[in-house]
Amino acid sequence: MLYKSYKSNSIRPLELKITRTLILTETKFIILSDYILEDTFTDIKRKYKKYKHQALYTIIKAKERTERDNRPLLNITNI
Repeated sequence: MLYKSYKSNSIRPLELKITRTLILTETKFIILSDYILEDTFTDIKRKYKKYKHQALYTIIKAKERTERDNRPLLNITNI
């Protein structure tokens, strides 16, 4: 989809934002397994530059669900 900028006369493509729903479940599972292998947040952000905010959100939410429901971190229901 194209849009016209108000400040210039050029036509630019509309950039789609990547949301958490666009990350595949397999990718979330890999992010959690990397976290369990004791990678730091900065290492995970470097590995997944495209998904860095979503990766951290996935890890935080999975840790919260783990503590709340007393189940392992890599359980598929945490993702």
